[in-house]
Amino acid sequence: MSISNLYKFKSIKKEFCQKLNLILSWKKLGELCVSELQCGLPECINLTQLDLQLEMNQINNNGISDIINSIANCQKLEQISINLSHNVIGVKGAQNLGIGLSLCLNVNYIFLNLNKNQIGQNGTIGVCRGLAQCINLLNLQLILNNNSVQDAGVYGLAQELAKCQNLAKLNLSLKYNQIKDKGISNFGNEIINFPKLEDLTITLEQNLIQDEGIIYLSQKLGEHKILKLLNLDLYDNEFGDTGASGIGVGLSLSQSLKQLSLTLGKNKVTDSGISTCFQELTICETLSSISLITSQLQIKDKGMKGIGDALSQYSNLTAIYFNLYNNGVTDQGLQKFSQGIEFCVNLVNISIILTQNKIGDKGISSLSQKLPYLRYLTSLQLLLGISENQIDQQGVTDLTSNLANCSNLKAVSIDLYKVGVIDKGITGLGLGISKVQSLISLELNLNGNSIKDEGAQSLIFGIAKCQNLSSLNLNLNMNEIGDEGVGSLGQGLSLCKILTHLVLNIKYNSYNSKGQIQFTQGLRRCQRLKFLNLTLSNQLNSNPNILKILRLVLHKIN
Repeated sequence: MSISNLYKFKSIKKEFCQKLNLILSWKKLGELCVSELQCGLPECINLTQLDLQLEMNQINNNGISDIINSIANCQKLEQISINLSHNVIGVKGAQNLGIGLSLCLNVNYIFLNLNKNQIGQNGTIGVCRGLAQCINLLNLQLILNNNSVQDAGVYGLAQELAKCQNLAKLNLSLKYNQIKDKGISNFGNEIINFPKLEDLTITLEQNLIQDEGIIYLSQKLGEHKILKLLNLDLYDNEFGDTGASGIGVGLSLSQSLKQLSLTLGKNKVTDSGISTCFQELTICETLSSISLITSQLQIKDKGMKGIGDALSQYSNLTAIYFNLYNNGVTDQGLQKFSQGIEFCVNLVNISIILTQNKIGDKGISSLSQKLPYLRYLTSLQLLLGISENQIDQQGVTDLTSNLANCSNLKAVSIDLYKVGVIDKGITGLGLGISKVQSLISLELNLNGNSIKDEGAQSLIFGIAKCQNLSSLNLNLNMNEIGDEGVGSLGQGLSLCKILTHLVLNIKYNSYNSKGQIQFTQGLRRCQRLKFLNLTLSNQLNSNPNILKILRLVLHKIN
């Protein structure tokens, strides 16, 4: 049951309620909110799942104490989710919150968001001391961003949570605090005391951690006996190449790690550090999935070569995600990186973000030439948009012609936003896509290029030849498509016989009402559409003929 106001909550038959979602965020209800919850929640005697959204409600120490005591009366609760972000809870309130949670003995899942409160060191420890008493807790998500947590706080947090002997999944967010090397090292010392922990996410964005702390934390994480999934977000700290190398050395000790995600952006890491990190990780033979986010670093061609050299040794990888936004990668670097991908013969999913680099036709051609070697590849996401990358006819044609040789490819997402593509390139794109007969889902962002009628026609009729396509997301906003091209879009869509999901943006182009009417008439013949998100020119949306046809399309979907 989902409720968004206190009056409705007051009127429901609470004794019959088993699942309750109270959405009361940003209402500044203060004492009124506390009073109604204090009265109403104890009546929910059969409640097993509670989702309480109380963000921005001026809840103070007394208020949260009253609320959590009321929740503790719901003895059948198994899952608790409480969002208390942007309130005025201090140390005492946090400690009482912990005491209340400790009384919820049957709970196995807790989500607790205390972002932007005033709980500090002692409040952090107090909350975790209460959580440590939840003996059946399996899954904990704890958000403590913006709370002036320092070294003693994160150490005490880890000491208390280590008492949750059944905890298998922990998602801990400590953004925008003042944690330094000592605190994160002590946290590392405690992490090996979590006996059943298999899935760990630690978000430490914008703290004060340097090389020494990163090295020690990584070593302790590598020593954990059963940790399988690790997401380590270290964005905007103070470590450099020594720390990045230490991440690789430490985690390479693991004999259980399968999925690894590293966020290293906005630190002092260069080509040398990232190359060494990846080379060291090759020792970790259990790894099947790697995610690397290095946005706003200065990883250039030498670093890409280092990553590529390391990838050539990762024979067990099935999934990779690389976000290299706004580095200094050129065609040469992408070529070296691509040489490594060729050896990852078991890859199933590839996602590479190269937005705001200096990639051209040669780079994208070299990458695409390696894709047919990956015989198990089913999903490809490639983001190359924004004008610093300049990709034209040859690059686009090579990319899609090579995709045609990926016989198991089912999902493709390509972003070419503002890269200067013209009709010749789009014609090649349409031709290449037409040959990917295994394709089920296609997403193309061609916003802000120079595509005209001929390009639009070639593209949509190529797409229409994908006989298994059921989902299409096509962004052609801010091009130069006229009436003929837009009319062809409708005609081509009508040939997509099993299309069920369509997202299409053709807002800023050169067509008039004639083309839009032809387009909507074609759209009307899409017999299987179940979902439609359509963005047309504002100037034409009021045309009665167009509106009439669109109403018929929407009526058929509904």
